Amino acid sequence: MEKCCFGAINDRKITISNFMSEALGTIGSYMLLEKIATGGMAEIFKAKTQGARGFEKIVAIKKILPEFTSDKAFIDMLTDEAKIAVRMNHANLVQVFDLGEHDRVPFLVMEFVEGMDLKSIIKLLKKREGSIPISAAIYIVMEVLNGLDFAHSMRDNEGNLLNIVHRDISPGNVLISSSGDVKIIDFGIAKSKGRMTQTQIGSVKGKFRYMSPEQAAGKNVDARTDIFAASLVLYEILVSQRVYDGYKLDDLLSAVAIADIPSMKKFNSAVPDDIEAIFKKATTAQLSDRYTSAKEFLLALHHLPYSINPIEIKTYLGTLVKHLRGEGA
Repeated sequence: MEKCCFGAINDRKITISNFMSEALGTIGSYMLLEKIATGGMAEIFKAKTQGARGFEKIVAIKKILPEFTSDKAFIDMLTDEAKIAVRMNHANLVQVFDLGEHDRVPFLVMEFVEGMDLKSIIKLLKKREGSIPISAAIYIVMEVLNGLDFAHSMRDNEGNLLNIVHRDISPGNVLISSSGDVKIIDFGIAKSKGRMTQTQIGSVKGKFRYMSPEQAAGKNVDARTDIFAASLVLYEILVSQRVYDGYKLDDLLSAVAIADIPSMKKFNSAVPDDIEAIFKKATTAQLSDRYTSAKEFLLALHHLPYSINPIEIKTYLGTLVKHLRGEGA
C-alpha cells in the first residue's frame, strides 16, 4: 500500500519510503523523522522542530540530493522555488515557511500534508474498478484553479504582476489531504519575473503529456498553459487514465503539438456534454480561444448544474484518502 505524505518532486519519478529511519539525524534546527520521497534532484523528509516548553511543529524538509549539492543550477532552482513559494499563503497551495542552509546547501521548510497525491488515488481506484464522482472531480479542479488564480495574480512590493506560471500541473502535483483539502505542490520549475534561473525560449520544462502546444514548442508561456494542464487533470479524473495513454512517441509528439486530445466520451460515455464542452475550450490549441484566466475557467465549472457541497465533498475525499492509505474502514 502506497503512503504519500508529500508529492512528486519536479518531473522525475519518485520512490516512496514507508518506514521510520533509526538515525536520520538533523538538518539545521530540524530533526528528521522519516524520508517521504526521493526524486531526480531532491529528497523530502518529515521533520519536526522543538521550541520552549515542549512546543513541537511537524514540517516537510526538501533538500538537494548529495550528488547535486555542488551544482549551482540546482541550488539556484531551489532558492527560486523558495522565493516564489514563501509569498504564497493560500489554502490550495502547500506553504513554504523558510529557506534554511546546512553545510552551505539550502533546504526548504514546508507545510507537511498528511495525504496522497491525486495520481496515486486515481491509480488505486482504477485497480479497484472505482472512480471519483463527477461532482468531486469538478470540486478538485475548482480548488486547483483557486490556487492557480492566487499564484497568477501575485504582485511584487511595487504592485507589479510577478507573472507566475507553475508549468508542471499534473495529478502527481496535486495533493489530497486526509481532511479532504486540495493543495498544489512543487513550484520548482515555475516561471516568474525575477527568477535567478531564467528559462530560455526554446527550452522545455514540465511533464510532456500535460503540456500545452506552446509549452511543448518551447515558446513563452502565461497562465493559459496552467489552465490547459488543469483541464487535463479533470480529464484524467473522469476517464481514469492519462491523456494520450498508449501513444507511441512519434504519435505523442504530434498530438501534443496540436492538442489532438481524444474525447473523454471515448473512454467514459457518462461524461456530460457540458463538461466536455468546457474541457475543449480549456484545451484548444488556439490561445485566443482558451479561457484567459484560472478564474474564468473556475466560474465556468461553478455554473455547471451539479450539486457541489464543499463540506460533503471534503468529507468524502478525506474518507477516501484514509481508506486508500489503510487508515479508514
